Amino acid sequence: MNEKRLNKPFYPLIQSPCFIKNERDLVEVSFLGNSNANINAKCFKVKDIMISYPQDSNFYRFQGKQLMAIDYGEKITGIANFTPGDDPFPLMGDRIIFRSKPQLTKSIILQAEELGAEALILGKPLLTDGRLSTMTKKVLAFGRFLTDQSGLPVFLQDETLSTEAAKDRMKNSPEYNFKVDLKKIDNLSAVIILEDFLKNTENDKLE
Repeated sequence: MNEKRLNKPFYPLIQSPCFIKNERDLVEVSFLGNSNANINAKCFKVKDIMISYPQDSNFYRFQGKQLMAIDYGEKITGIANFTPGDDPFPLMGDRIIFRSKPQLTKSIILQAEELGAEALILGKPLLTDGRLSTMTKKVLAFGRFLTDQSGLPVFLQDETLSTEAAKDRMKNSPEYNFKVDLKKIDNLSAVIILEDFLKNTENDKLE
């Protein structure tokens, strides 16, 4: 087959441009732009979208399980979902306007039930130097409350600068007309949290 170039701006999970080498579900790809020899990696492929993950990443640990990510906010909470091995990329859910902790929790659980979610990924805000903030403590308390109410396992994922990353992605994507969409930014932040969790080789389960 002819090699197909995938461009990074339109496929945010790709760490560098790559070429599809064959049509199998698990394919070998060569990552370009490396000063040394090309790096070969196993990738998951759906249609023409290539997503690269380390072999010991959460993508493989949670393969086949419906995951739902949460970008907690005191005004708006963003939602995203993904099933590793089935879906081509994380999808944005329905954002939730905050009115109270019980209302937010109920709305999250409702979306989780509709999706058939088996685990929740909660963004953990940290200061840029890695220290805990007041918001970190609020999110951890909310995560424990959510665990008790939903019965689902909750895993934490560092979400430092995820909103800035979402803004940057919007400004560089034709999908958003190259501008920030405030109605979608919280859900896109949740997508980024989920992407980072999938690439992570560790998972921090909230106890």
